[in-house]
Amino acid sequence: MIARLLRSLLIIGTLLVSFETVSFAQEMTNSPRSITLPTDPFSFQSGAGQEIANSYCVICHSADYIYMQPEHSQKKWQAIITKMKHVFGCPIPQDQITPLAAYLFQQNSVSPPTQ
Repeated sequence: MIARLLRSLLIIGTLLVSFETVSFAQEMTNSPRSITLPTDPFSFQSGAGQEIANSYCVICHSADYIYMQPEHSQKKWQAIITKMKHVFGCPIPQDQITPLAAYLFQQNSVSPPTQ
């Protein structure tokens, strides 16, 4: 008798939770929602390679993060970009790594413009 009562209560409780979930989901889809993401306060300097940096670097981190890095040789930038591609999954094409490394090397001593 107690087992039957507990089973009935469990079924009723499950149904109530299910109805509440459906009601909440309907409310969420019927209510317009919007969010505003923060923008990066810095952008890459213009130059050959800027488009590559804007296309691939900012997928994972801000332009500001690049400008916070210590100065690196072009060879070191190429190694960093290669690591981003192979270890972290950056989708940069292989033929774009060298031009991006040259661009980042040129950016070593430049301050990023604020937006």
